[in-house]
Amino acid sequence: MDEEIKVVQQLKHHRIVEYYGNSRTDRVLSLFIPYMEMGSLAKFMKSKPDERLSECDTSMFTFQVLEGLDYLHKQSVIHRDIKGSNILMLDAKNIKISDFGVAKILNTLSRAHTREKGSRNWMAPEMFQEEADYNIKVDIWSTILELSEPILN
Repeated sequence: MDEEIKVVQQLKHHRIVEYYGNSRTDRVLSLFIPYMEMGSLAKFMKSKPDERLSECDTSMFTFQVLEGLDYLHKQSVIHRDIKGSNILMLDAKNIKISDFGVAKILNTLSRAHTREKGSRNWMAPEMFQEEADYNIKVDIWSTILELSEPILN
C-alpha cells in the first residue's frame, strides 16, 4: 500500500490519473482521484458486446496508453498491470492510466525480478519464468494484448 502511494505521489502527466490524497483504516486504503465519468475502458468495451472498437478508436487509445507508459518508464516506473479495468476514461476520447498497486519503481530502467505481479491474463511470458528478468517491455505486451483484442475478435 505504501509503495502505491509512493508511486502515485510523484506522477504528474495528462495520461496518468491524478492523486489527491488518501485515507487509511486498519484494513482499507482509499486513494482519492478525480471522477472519471465514463469509467474504465473495460466497462466501455463490455457495454458494446456486439460491436468492435473501430480501428480509429483502437489507434487513439493505444497511442494514449503508450504516451502514458512512455512517461512512466522515463520515471523508472513499471506499471505491471495494464488492462482495460486500469485504464479510466475521462470522456470518449481521453484515457488515463490508474491503479498502481503492483507498480515497481526501479533504480534504473534495467530489470525487475519479482514474479507474477499483475493480472495473469495480461502478463508477459517472461514474468512467469523462474530465472528470467523482465523490464518495461512487459507493459507494452499488456497494452498490445488488451487493445488488439477488440479488433481481432
